[in-house]
Amino acid sequence: MRSLSLLLLAVGSVAQSDEAAAASTATALQRACADAGVANASALLAHARKLHNGDDGRSTKQPAEAAPLYAAIAAANSTSLVSLDDACAAATALGHMYLQGDGVQRDGERAYDRFQRAAAFGAPEAQYALGVLHAAGFNAPKDTPLAMTFFHFAAEGGSVGAQLALGYRHLLGVDAPKDCGKALLYYSPVAERVVSSAQRLRGGKLLEKVRLSLDTPLGGGGKRGADDDVIQYYEHSARKGSVDAQLTLAHLNLHGARGLVPDHARAFEFYSRAAAAGEAAMPAHVAAPDARRAVDGEKGAPELNASGRSEPSKEGEAAGGKLVVARLVFFDSRKDHVRQMISDAQLAWFVETVGSLPRVPTLAFYHIPLHEYEAAVAAGVPMSGE
Repeated sequence: MRSLSLLLLAVGSVAQSDEAAAASTATALQRACADAGVANASALLAHARKLHNGDDGRSTKQPAEAAPLYAAIAAANSTSLVSLDDACAAATALGHMYLQGDGVQRDGERAYDRFQRAAAFGAPEAQYALGVLHAAGFNAPKDTPLAMTFFHFAAEGGSVGAQLALGYRHLLGVDAPKDCGKALLYYSPVAERVVSSAQRLRGGKLLEKVRLSLDTPLGGGGKRGADDDVIQYYEHSARKGSVDAQLTLAHLNLHGARGLVPDHARAFEFYSRAAAAGEAAMPAHVAAPDARRAVDGEKGAPELNASGRSEPSKEGEAAGGKLVVARLVFFDSRKDHVRQMISDAQLAWFVETVGSLPRVPTLAFYHIPLHEYEAAVAAGVPMSGE
């Protein structure tokens, strides 16, 4: 009986301690909400993200002010004031801040702990972060099977980074069976997300696909390959008066598809031919670029050349910026990573090349094989700069 009484007393003490801790974290969260002038934890998380990342990229970032807000939200995960998703998002964000020393003192152990807490509740981005740490042996024991396990569950949860990691591993047979079919399964959702996101942002127009290299910095190299026969067929039909062919060539020249570079003067010519042939939809197509430019108030009315036609945009974009919506640039790794992983020459080439193309959101991927990355990290090689 005495032992049972002592056990019950101990359980009661633990329960009281847990209740006291929950009450303390709830009080801290409510105080943080009041100080920020928001009503609940979800609004506080949104406020913390604005401080951390800047308000839509326009205001100054304040990560040091965001860190205690993330901490308050993550700590209150055992209360009814915070949803599990918000708590996991806050813990994951705080983990990245500790890992990078962003607004807080860099602390690998705390970063791992925050990721682990969120991953235990199924947070995909936290699982992906743990996979990276275990794959590289960075702030965690190097454990390839465990890393692959984290990548798998993170990819199933929708983590883009994990899907790219597994797609790469299955494509090249790195720590996984070489299987192009599986690689495609992991790469496809990422590609679909990028395209749909870009089209939502910029009116549903085409996503430019350009292969850049040192030999052809503007992409394409002037070769259309199998598309040449198709283009020649449409050009022949257009000369014979086919309105459908004229419309097709107008669209291709306007958007720069099928290997053609954007040529708005030529697109205007084909639209005009179709309009003259009585195609009812053509006047709207012909007038659309200039009308959009006038409505958007971009530099007043378009300039006209000697023939009375509007000059094509010098930046290679349709007026109003409606043509190219996004650009993806892929870099392959260099033969050595002795002084820095990304060379100054590569960075300079990227800035110069992208600066000469139409100004659109651009995302660059730099591929470094895992074993080279591990060796560079172990040697203390910086990502860029001396």
